Amino acid sequence: LICTEPIVHAHLGVNSCRACAVFYRRARNVPRKKLKCKSGTRDCIEQNPRTTCRACRHARFQEVLAKAGQAAKQVDESDEQEVSSPESVHLPESVDTATPAVDSTIQSKEKEEKEEEEEEEQKATTSQPQFLNHETFFTFCESSKSDTPLLDMIKRGYSLMCLIRKSGELGTYIANPGDVIIRKGIMDYTPGNYSNQMPNNRIFAGAMTEFANFAFADFRKLDDESKKFFIEKGRYVMAPIDVTYRITKNFPGDNVIRLPGYTTYVRMTELEKFFDNCPDDVDKEGIIAAVRKTIARGHEVNRRNYVRISPTDTEFVALLGLALWNDEITIFNDKLLKIATRNRRAIMKELHVYYTKKGKRDYAERLGNIFCLLVNYQNNSMKNREDFQLCKLMNLFKGFHEREKSRANSEEADKDK
Repeated sequence: LICTEPIVHAHLGVNSCRACAVFYRRARNVPRKKLKCKSGTRDCIEQNPRTTCRACRHARFQEVLAKAGQAAKQVDESDEQEVSSPESVHLPESVDTATPAVDSTIQSKEKEEKEEEEEEEQKATTSQPQFLNHETFFTFCESSKSDTPLLDMIKRGYSLMCLIRKSGELGTYIANPGDVIIRKGIMDYTPGNYSNQMPNNRIFAGAMTEFANFAFADFRKLDDESKKFFIEKGRYVMAPIDVTYRITKNFPGDNVIRLPGYTTYVRMTELEKFFDNCPDDVDKEGIIAAVRKTIARGHEVNRRNYVRISPTDTEFVALLGLALWNDEITIFNDKLLKIATRNRRAIMKELHVYYTKKGKRDYAERLGNIFCLLVNYQNNSMKNREDFQLCKLMNLFKGFHEREKSRANSEEADKDK
């Protein structure tokens, strides 16, 4: 009756789909004056039954409910006419007609209806992902009149990045006997190890490039060398932000699990297993100690600050965008600095709009916390790069670099043919 969507069950006593029922339940207490028609003509339902206009959908619900109420009143009046007097109603002797019993029945019915509404709302809520991931790329609803179009594009670009990482990492996983797969919602996490870590890092770098291409028009116009520069500088900040976001969503309160990839995990209590298949000439004890130190210094501090500030999804993608257009551009050239500054300002401008729409008039403190969080990630990223160079000196990536060199030689040989 509301949007013409096929239905299985009635909601709120009206033949409406679950989405319309949930919408009305949330909007029914909103003053009608605050609901503005998108077209201004109050006929969006007539033009398109599946319109997203809140005012017209709300008005349609009110109209249907009013008609239902009138019909119920007419039925009640006809029933009263059929019953000439109270004496004509014959009730079984065993039935107690006292008022408390009637009140109890009404309260019981109201309780059942409330529980049913809560159950429907819970189903409607849990049917969609509760945070950004590879699935939200397909379910994201764009609005032509969005006040924050850039932040919306960054959200969908991040979902695309997740989708690319998931598809790519599935190809690097080789099942081993005894592997424990952890199921979290729609995600299956497999044990990470040395052999798939570097390929997964390369997949992440490629996914970051597509994320930036999708979200930022300025990035698409850059030459390949400049794109590579932004990705190489930004990944050391974007990676830990992404990891903290996903681990707080999927493993809240778990201080043992770490996520080295999008689909992989490692337990800090079993870190030795991660390096089981690395080359024999690698100093495993030394590298494990270095990794533990890096995680303790960076990941745990980042996670503690992230949980304390608890950024929203919009603030999270703003952090990602600011991390991509990082401050280190100053050492490259003035042209790229101007591009980075322009995009950082665009992100900040939409953050201001976001806070205003949320009704936060004095949001300076909140914005300051978000920036402090970003600075913490940037400071840790410098130390992480130092640790990465140390790992190279400890010959950790020997096997991977040898395979990469062999692959490059094969490609060159194929070209010569």
